[in-house]
Amino acid sequence: MDALKSSLMGMFEKRRARSFFMYVQDYDETKPDTTKGHNLNVMTSRELFAKFGCVLSHTGSHTTASAW
Repeated sequence: MDALKSSLMGMFEKRRARSFFMYVQDYDETKPDTTKGHNLNVMTSRELFAKFGCVLSHTGSHTTASAW
């Protein structure tokens, strides 16, 4: 996870990013225990990102994730 070595994120942002990356890495749709209580069939990406402290911002024609 090279993103966690970046100086562009602070310590708390790295913790939230790591938590999200680990969730995505461990997720297996055939094993309900890997969803950690998140129903991804009805939850939007925005809601999932918010659970991990990620903020989405829309500027012009681009949407970016920031402030992990």
